[in-house]
Amino acid sequence: MQSERIARIGGLTFRFSGWMPQSRENDYLERFLVSDGVPDIDIRITEAEDIRYPAGRTPDFSSVYLRCFSENGRTYRYYRRDLKETGQDYALLTYQNDAPGFLELAVCEDRLHWDDQQILSCIGIEELLLHHDRAVLHSSWIERDGKAVVFSGRSGIGKSTQARLWNEYRGTPVRNGDRTLLRIIDGTAYACGLPYAGTSGICTNTSAPISAIVMLGQGKENQIRRLTQIEAVKKMMTQMPFPKWNPKMMEHTLDVAAKITSSVPVYELICLPDESAVETLECVLK
Repeated sequence: MQSERIARIGGLTFRFSGWMPQSRENDYLERFLVSDGVPDIDIRITEAEDIRYPAGRTPDFSSVYLRCFSENGRTYRYYRRDLKETGQDYALLTYQNDAPGFLELAVCEDRLHWDDQQILSCIGIEELLLHHDRAVLHSSWIERDGKAVVFSGRSGIGKSTQARLWNEYRGTPVRNGDRTLLRIIDGTAYACGLPYAGTSGICTNTSAPISAIVMLGQGKENQIRRLTQIEAVKKMMTQMPFPKWNPKMMEHTLDVAAKITSSVPVYELICLPDESAVETLECVLK
């Protein structure tokens, strides 16, 4: 269907025009829509009957689902289901390398069950945010006394669990259950909502200054220590998605991580999945 949708994410205005999938019950992008605004990032989406990676072209980068190359100052990113010979391309993203504010996305509608999450993935929203000094951190975050406490760590470590425990035992609202946008506003580090929820189903369009970032680990007893800035940056980088083939984006990610860790304390919390973990962290936050 043809449409135009304008979303405000982390202080940036995204305009999606052309073909868009129909809104669904869990369309989290809906929560970030605004009525108007001058776009910082313009995405034009078109339908294509067939998309094929150029035969014989060696990609600059290749993974299970993506092949890309640059030519004449323009990047071409082809998405597919897998690396099998029969794995067909279902989307093509193109943009000027020096001006990623306008992107063209061609999609084969019949290839996948399209939704807003698929669109955000194909446009590489993490990379776009990095161009504007914002980074995404795999994390859950709560709002405590008007400030954000962000829980991060590898998949399955207990990010959602720790956020839920704070909500259960302290009545602290959980703002996002899967990812957090990190940015600096007038020297202050902020946590902002993103249109993702993961398995938690929790997604809010809100923001708050960060009081602490907590990198989680599991153990038989609760232990907490404040990380040095170098330790904090290293741990955070493992949970901050960026295009690994682009050295400039790695530099952007490092820069954002360094600014955040110089502004707020970052802790390592080895903890149990019960109220005692809340008490351990609470003593430090006080």
